[in-house]
Amino acid sequence: MVLCSQWSLLAFASNTLIFVLVGIVITEQAIKEISYSTAYSTIDWFYMILLYISITVIRYDFSRMC
Repeated sequence: MVLCSQWSLLAFASNTLIFVLVGIVITEQAIKEISYSTAYSTIDWFYMILLYISITVIRYDFSRMC
């Protein structure tokens, strides 16, 4: 039971860190490129969908551990 709670704490800390870092990077890129274009390209949509699927799979794996 202690191991399960430690994994849960690690999963929470990892998710928080990932979302903060991704948010910072995305915001920085958006501010840089806002003057160039306001539309998303096809590769942007691909990366957003890939990121969403990756995070969902990782969260599913962490939830299966406990």
